[in-house]
Amino acid sequence: MHISSFLSRHYRIETTKNKENTVELDLASSFCETMAKDLISISCAEDSEAVLNSLDGKNVAFLDFLIECELKQCVSHSLVQQYVTQIWFGELRWEQWKFMLLFLVALLFPPLWVYLSLPFKNKHRQIPIIKFICRLISHLYLILILCLTVVVPWNYSGLILTPHWYEYFLYIWILGMLLSEISSERERSGLGWFPTIVVILVLFSELLRIIAIGYHGSERLNIVFVRNQFLGVALTLCVLQLLQFLSIHRLFGPWGVIIGHLVVDVLRFLLILTIFFTSFALQLTAVFKPLEVDGENSYAATRTTPDFVLIVELLFFSVFGLTNQKDFPIKTHQKITGTCRRWYLVCTMSCVLSSSSTSSLP
Repeated sequence: MHISSFLSRHYRIETTKNKENTVELDLASSFCETMAKDLISISCAEDSEAVLNSLDGKNVAFLDFLIECELKQCVSHSLVQQYVTQIWFGELRWEQWKFMLLFLVALLFPPLWVYLSLPFKNKHRQIPIIKFICRLISHLYLILILCLTVVVPWNYSGLILTPHWYEYFLYIWILGMLLSEISSERERSGLGWFPTIVVILVLFSELLRIIAIGYHGSERLNIVFVRNQFLGVALTLCVLQLLQFLSIHRLFGPWGVIIGHLVVDVLRFLLILTIFFTSFALQLTAVFKPLEVDGENSYAATRTTPDFVLIVELLFFSVFGLTNQKDFPIKTHQKITGTCRRWYLVCTMSCVLSSSSTSSLP
């Protein structure tokens, strides 16, 4: 089983390297995965726990190896899923509404959440579903604390840098997350990077608070405003991370995977779009470059009207029809400006159509 699973992953990786034999390698990978699935059906019929917990030369359990190899047919096997379900619920044989009731009670009564989370000697702490409930509640508390910090409009001046009572809870949460991120050996991918980014953003925001001590008046308010924006980004990432918690649900899980792949496709498209509107923005900046200057000639840079940032903004929103040529503040060079803008829209729309047609292919 281990050899067939290893070969399946090996041939699948080779398909990305050897383009000439992609079809043959894909067939070989599928054949090895099917063989591993049939062997699982035979070997796990009597004792699935002993087989799935067997260790290889690297002390990795066979079940973890299947998940690492992304062998969907093997992991989705009924015997494997039955064993995973037994591990997930442990000794608890509760109905779904009881777990929901436990979640709500622990959420509204924090001492119960503390009891289930801390390393006390209780039989429920090691059950995966109890760990999941405690982790989800902790994440919701973090969202609540961040909302109290940057969303709720408290009647306090931004010039006062003394931490408020809810910010002390934020420090405790972030220190706990920092220790967890340092000691954790989990593989980070996709939404798994969000906790690390949140910790970095919150720590940097507190660094800005310390820097703001050396300033007064409007300068201090500006630094506090920037700090709040970093905390706002951290709050946004925390809310988006709820998709990771929903990934275990049979209804929301596939949607979470689809959204994850969609985000990757959107980032790729934005990269291509950035190349297009940056190139045309540079061209339009050259169009608006002033040829007549006041004073003596020198190599001191002057500003163009409109400047490069405004041109990029106008071109970006013109893709969505929100801006047009009339929004440019200077009315000179109308013909060449209109020509550049038309070619920009043509290239951008061609990029959109080609990317949409490519994504629709099987």
